[in-house]
Amino acid sequence: MLIGDANEANVASKRAVIDGLFTPNVMLLGVETGRGQSNTHGDGIEHFGYVDGRSQPLFLNEDIAEEPHTPAGWDPSFALGRVLVKDSAARNPVQHFGSCFIFRKLEQNVRRFHQSEEDLADALGLGARIAIAPARRSSGASGTARR
Repeated sequence: MLIGDANEANVASKRAVIDGLFTPNVMLLGVETGRGQSNTHGDGIEHFGYVDGRSQPLFLNEDIAEEPHTPAGWDPSFALGRVLVKDSAARNPVQHFGSCFIFRKLEQNVRRFHQSEEDLADALGLGARIAIAPARRSSGASGTARR
């Protein structure tokens, strides 16, 4: 069972409803909580601190219109029909679609990753400046990050 909402109170409320549906023959084996992270600009960030989803396809016109910049040659638009399928079991299959959600569970050494970035910058003679792809900058700013 997956419960998702930006409001934790809504998640707790829905969880209580679902827990109330358990019969004596049902045993909850575990709970895993995932939390999104964002930077000061409200951009979603991944665990290394970089803006997440920069090269992900965009399906909705309003999301495409809000895309601030794209690398040369990259068109983020992607047909919505490529990810949604008609739900033949729905009351109105023309209006109701199905999709999927992926919850990735990764274990990575973030501290070592950042140390490797610094080591590489030193090896390349970049001194106190580390070149980071502007679109993935954790602050959302473009240019070069200072250590």
